[in-house]
Amino acid sequence: MRYLLFYTFLIVTFTATAQRGKDGSKTSSTTEIVNDYTTLTADVTAGTTSISVTSSSLTGSGLPPLAQGDLILIIQMQGASVNTIDNTQPSWGDLATGSYNNAGNYEFAQVESVPNSTTINLDCGLKHDYSASGKTQVIRVPRYSTLTLNSGANITCPAWNGNTGGVVAIEVNGTTTFNGGQIDVSALGFRGGQVDNQSNIGCMWYADTSPTGGSEKGEGIAGSQTDYDTFGGRYGKGACANGGGGATCHNAGGGGGANAGNISNWQGGFGVPDISNANYVTAWNLEGAGYSSIVAEGGGKGGYSFANTDANELSDPPGSSAWGGDNRRDNGGRGGQPLDYSTGKIFMGGGGGAGDGNDGDAGRGGNGAGIVYLLTYGDITGNGNILANGENGQDTYDPSGAPFGSVANIDGSGGGGAGGTIILNTTGNVASSLTLQANGGDGGTQNFAIGLFGSVNEAEGPGGGGGGGFIAVSNGTPAMQVNGGNNGTTDSPFVTNFPPNGATKGHDGVIGSIIPNNSYDLTISDTTICSGSAVTLAVTVIGTLPSGATIEWYDAPFTGTLVGTGSSFTTPTLSNNTSYYIKTCDLADYIQVNVTVTNCTVAPVASFTPSVTSICAGDSITFTDNSTGTNISAWNWTFTGGSPSSVNTQGPHTVAFNTAGTYNITLQVTDANGTDDTTIAITVNPLPTVAANASPATSICQGDQVTLTGSGASTYTWNNGVVDGVPFTPSSTTTYTVTGTDANGCSNSDQITITVNNCSQPLASFTPSATSICEGDSITFTDNSTGTNISAWNWTFNGGTPASANTQGPHTVTFNTAGTYNITLQITDANGTDDTTITITVNSCNLPTAQITASTTEICQGNCITINDNSSGGSTAWNWIFTGGIPSSSTQQNPGDVCWNTAGNFDVILIVSNSLGSDTDTVNITVHSLPTVTASGDTTIVLGGQANLTANGTPPGGTYNWTPNDDLDCNNCSSLVASPQENTTYTVLYTDSNGCFALDSVQVLVEVETAIGVPNAFSPNNDGNNDILYVKGNGIETLLFIVYNRYGQKVFETTDITQGWDGTFKGKPENEGVFVYYLEVTFKDFSSQKLKGNITLIR
Repeated sequence: MRYLLFYTFLIVTFTATAQRGKDGSKTSSTTEIVNDYTTLTADVTAGTTSISVTSSSLTGSGLPPLAQGDLILIIQMQGASVNTIDNTQPSWGDLATGSYNNAGNYEFAQVESVPNSTTINLDCGLKHDYSASGKTQVIRVPRYSTLTLNSGANITCPAWNGNTGGVVAIEVNGTTTFNGGQIDVSALGFRGGQVDNQSNIGCMWYADTSPTGGSEKGEGIAGSQTDYDTFGGRYGKGACANGGGGATCHNAGGGGGANAGNISNWQGGFGVPDISNANYVTAWNLEGAGYSSIVAEGGGKGGYSFANTDANELSDPPGSSAWGGDNRRDNGGRGGQPLDYSTGKIFMGGGGGAGDGNDGDAGRGGNGAGIVYLLTYGDITGNGNILANGENGQDTYDPSGAPFGSVANIDGSGGGGAGGTIILNTTGNVASSLTLQANGGDGGTQNFAIGLFGSVNEAEGPGGGGGGGFIAVSNGTPAMQVNGGNNGTTDSPFVTNFPPNGATKGHDGVIGSIIPNNSYDLTISDTTICSGSAVTLAVTVIGTLPSGATIEWYDAPFTGTLVGTGSSFTTPTLSNNTSYYIKTCDLADYIQVNVTVTNCTVAPVASFTPSVTSICAGDSITFTDNSTGTNISAWNWTFTGGSPSSVNTQGPHTVAFNTAGTYNITLQVTDANGTDDTTIAITVNPLPTVAANASPATSICQGDQVTLTGSGASTYTWNNGVVDGVPFTPSSTTTYTVTGTDANGCSNSDQITITVNNCSQPLASFTPSATSICEGDSITFTDNSTGTNISAWNWTFNGGTPASANTQGPHTVTFNTAGTYNITLQITDANGTDDTTITITVNSCNLPTAQITASTTEICQGNCITINDNSSGGSTAWNWIFTGGIPSSSTQQNPGDVCWNTAGNFDVILIVSNSLGSDTDTVNITVHSLPTVTASGDTTIVLGGQANLTANGTPPGGTYNWTPNDDLDCNNCSSLVASPQENTTYTVLYTDSNGCFALDSVQVLVEVETAIGVPNAFSPNNDGNNDILYVKGNGIETLLFIVYNRYGQKVFETTDITQGWDGTFKGKPENEGVFVYYLEVTFKDFSSQKLKGNITLIR
């Protein structure tokens, strides 16, 4: 896994730096500590420029007391929050999103002053918040010009003691050279859990305040073991942040500490199981399905608890009582949680948890590694090492050895410490010959010490491996390692097929990278000017200035006055040599730039700028004087091709150019030291010749489309919303203007007029006052036609009086005869002729006559009749009443099916109506009762037997019909005999004289008596006795009968029970002898049977 680590440090190259390199060149050939450490005593927030510390002198590294211009590193080591709600749950000690608080915050800061023994003032406000309770260190950082580490050199730091230590930080202005030397912070980070010698059996908790419940957890960003006591307890298998969990009793192994990793893949501290052996895979999966395939980030977990019975490690899971002792439970310390480096925080490696013990042999947890930070402005070269490796967890060990007849080293082993952090932030390159290591420590191992005549009869937990650390290098490809530590093992004879005994490896850490685009350089050079002049000083930003960063200009370092901000600064008029000092709050330095002032005579320099250098004919350009000199007294402008053509004042001057061409514009200036001139050429482009075009024509009919296009330029815009080349429909005659613009941006225009003519045909239309009337009534017809000066109207009033008309109307027409009539109007104008027709209805307007149509008037109870309307006389409403029926009423003209569930006589009544009145019709419906029938004769018979069936229908006189009719002696009798071959249900249908019917049924069950057999001898000698060999039996449905001779040849085969063997084969009689038969039978009850046997053929 790789993270991108974002840092923003100002890397600057100037003519002179005020503070970097102030501690001179450093060469080392021995073990040295070059930093000095103190602690923050009061909380600070971002923007603070003064901090309170335990001691501000910081002289322990051999440097003079801390003073203005020195560099410090502020870093908060702890203070993260964890889940402490329930120490019986595996979530105890978990880091949540946002719970890091200020832990891991850090920054470099330059000292502005040291006013007293407990205060340090900074030249810029802090970027982050820091809390004193979070163990914030303030570390003095040496500012070397160069650094050389010869063979024997070992730059290191004090071990972390809970308040200070564990960090090496160095600034180098030039080259850092490794000549076989090293920087080493291995095992100097967060502390591993310590051993106690108390332990119970059967403990379960993840955190406990009693040492009998387990062993100490490793230290991490949530605090030390003392802090753990305040939120659940320092003992037990739960991992607290990146510290490895201590073992939970009895005699389990400690968990490995952690540092960098994928925070979403911790998986409860399971670590990385060793699956290099197939037996290991089997053993891991006894913890749970798929456990062998887990690859969890962070530290590895410790091994299982105490077992004193030799069960099978490949079949008896951990926690099984088969193991005896503490049942070899999964009570090893959980691996520490991986930490998130994506937000720019850095951390030391977490300490490993201690192994649990009660015999004085337990192993303590390994310490995590510390932090190395090199901030350099040159190459890092040579051969050497930078080491930040976690410490191995301690093996189980009894210093007194094993007494006679006994065994030693019989407690749990410690977890490995996590790898630390190495950051090389440089503007130069890091040599590939350097080696950087931030590996996790290995878990402790259990190697039994056996006294004379002693024997091993137990197993305890090895330690989990520590997680890998974090390495980031800004430039270069040195050899880098962030390997997770290996798990410990046990040599107990109980688990020879699984030496890890529950302990897992730590996961690899992270090799990140500092993003070059988030670093930047500034460069500036000294300059010389004439006395009495000003100069603009400009800083060149190489890269990207951080968001919100401000470049500030001062007249003196630290105590000077701010004279400007931004990437450039214009001095006042200077008469003496002057220095300015530049800084940003990302730069721990003041940069000096020198302005040398000399007495000199300088001729004027003519200079001007035009507002543009290319225009269109008719446009103007403004010319602005930028000349320099001493009291310039004359300006002579020549504007060739322009208006005006010349001017003799400074300006600015705005000049019009009406003729296309290329013209030289000249300015001559004069002062007491001389004359100078300069010329700039400008281009005046001609206007395009634009034409407006119309397609298909400039004269169109109303409603037609026209397409307008421009020509003679590159792009065109039209007024009135027209789009060039897009068809549209003008509503009236209009003049359109097009403006064309050429490639030079010059424009011209043209106009075109589109004439819109009314070319439409006439449209005939009229409205009648009514479309449905009674005989003798009238309708008025009104013309609504459209056209251009309509000249003729021809009306045709079929069936009406009058029958026609040839004026516009309106016309009132009388219709005396009922019927349907088409009324037509034809009109004519200069553009043509059109006609239209409307149909009207003339009604007789009589009273309606009701009449009902029914599909039948007699039905059986429960049946339906289809009922429809057959009325006449123009009914407009229908009201149906169905006495005793379903539905009981309807207002539909044709109601459809009506059903009667009750026997009797019922009326169907229809009332029809229209505007003139109503009429009624009635039909009587007879509903007959249903007959009844009772069938009897349910019985059980033997296959081949008979059953007597009877039926009795009422009212009498009806007919009978039985189904199914197979095996019946009569299918239309009230009494009959059935001979079924299988279980059968017989149904009788009884129909009375009205055609109504009823059903009933009886069931005859058939028992099948199954039997099968084959005679053991037969005599095919044609004497009429036993000449054919048959299969004998009852209830046979299918069979397969095969006979073989003594050579195994098939001499006979049949599937027909009526077919037997006559003792021949291929038409010839077989000799006397013994034959073998094979018989498969399926019976009618679906059972089956197979027989094999011998048959003797006798002649």
